[in-house]
Amino acid sequence: MKKEKSKEKEVTEVFLVRHAQSKLNLKDIFSSDPKNDLGLSAKGKEQAKKLAQRLKKEKIAAIYSSDLRRAVETIKPLADLNGYKIIFDKALREHDMGKYEMMTQEELESRFLPIAKNWFSKYDDGDPSKVVLGESFPDAEKRCWDAFLRIVKQNEGQRIVIVTHQAPAKFIVGKLFGGLRYFKNFTIGNASVSRITCWNQGKNFKLQYLNDMSHYTM
Repeated sequence: MKKEKSKEKEVTEVFLVRHAQSKLNLKDIFSSDPKNDLGLSAKGKEQAKKLAQRLKKEKIAAIYSSDLRRAVETIKPLADLNGYKIIFDKALREHDMGKYEMMTQEELESRFLPIAKNWFSKYDDGDPSKVVLGESFPDAEKRCWDAFLRIVKQNEGQRIVIVTHQAPAKFIVGKLFGGLRYFKNFTIGNASVSRITCWNQGKNFKLQYLNDMSHYTM
């Protein structure tokens, strides 16, 4: 009789990481274009080091990262520390800002209030599914979720790290509970870690914890 795999071996663990504080975060500027990415701030570089210390004892099988500079600089200390290879995936990039590229939140709210209300407001009838930048939120959500599923299925039974951006991380976590209608209901901080377990070939998921930044105090 063929021995079945244990449930433990079938479980895939994902550490979902948002990049550390970037230089553009300091100015509250939105950007998705690689040529505008200035990388991490001084504080962000310290956050990246603490993140590496947080994850260095985990038995990581693979690291997947957005290829944008701020994401790469976030995970490089961990990769260098333990000799991991980083697998870059453009599908993990921030949603395409289109004509809103390099705008501050204040500028976006003053010039494009309907978009801002749907995107940022938590208490009115704003609908995130109506947000269209260079890429609509539904399209961006699908791109990020498809990438997440693909990566999980490629690493069944393994422990992996996925490094991305605020909106993609929120798309992925929100999808676990029902999609974009939950987009505004939680926060994903810089250099935070959210842990998701997956099993049954990526058909079942459990959020173990969200937006953990306890390593900042290490």
